[in-house]
Amino acid sequence: MSPEDQLNQYAAGQDTVLTIGTFDGVHIGHQAILGQLRVECELTGLMPTVVTFRNHPRSVLMPGENTDQIISLDDRLLLLKKNGVRHIVVLDFTLEFSKLRAREFIVYLIRHLRMRSLVIGPDFTLGFKREGDVTKLEELSKELGFSLRIVDPKILGELSVRSRILRQMILTGDVKTARDMMGRPFVLKGIVGVGDRRGRELGFPTANLQPEQGLVIPGNGIYAARTKISGKLLPTVVSVGVRPTFGGGYRTIEAYIMNFDENIYDVWIELEFVDFIREEIKFDSVEGLIKQMHHDVQSSRLILDR
Repeated sequence: MSPEDQLNQYAAGQDTVLTIGTFDGVHIGHQAILGQLRVECELTGLMPTVVTFRNHPRSVLMPGENTDQIISLDDRLLLLKKNGVRHIVVLDFTLEFSKLRAREFIVYLIRHLRMRSLVIGPDFTLGFKREGDVTKLEELSKELGFSLRIVDPKILGELSVRSRILRQMILTGDVKTARDMMGRPFVLKGIVGVGDRRGRELGFPTANLQPEQGLVIPGNGIYAARTKISGKLLPTVVSVGVRPTFGGGYRTIEAYIMNFDENIYDVWIELEFVDFIREEIKFDSVEGLIKQMHHDVQSSRLILDR
């Protein structure tokens, strides 16, 4: 389906203030743009609208590159709605889309989504070879009669808040910085599967998470976390890694939920990562591992009680 046909499927019933992006993670930088979107709509009575993509554009522009995302599409749409967006346009980014010129894309947005104002960040680009930068969009706004609003980027310490940097924080285990960038904890969701039951043998029964596919997994290590089950948040220690003390192997995500011993196989749970505790270590003995696990539980309690 052509880009214009995709947009026509979401034809707007009233004039709109619009922003465009993948919005992976819906971090505080995205939230600032969405906040400006709401302000514009409150002042003008127009409809707040977001154009986003089902797949990451890099999956087309850079085939073979890892395009694991920070949150699922369903969670992204939910967060956009929570941020006041009333009309969400979800497009498939295709090779044809990548060849669309900036002016042509803007014309389609005006024609089908009745765009009257566009809200963007300072580094935003659209169109073939990223030709639609701020300078080009300012020219097009005068030619085609829409207003352009540019929102300052969010800076956290020395880091500019961007999905690329947020993804790197998660991959390296810095879930605390990731939480600050997102304005909420990084979460992994999935079904509890059957593991090798080694945790129970050690006195620490764990839930073996089978996460949603195509999403970023934090770097190997031990984390303080909370597990959400049936609406309740329970203190947890999470181990991500290959269990080197037992010979290594495939990567697992195992959650020891404190003071909890219910059967939750095949139950959907959510793990909220709060802070990194330590690197994954190969111990010389099982006794050494058990001793360290007790320390990890205490460390997690201290972190979660802050």
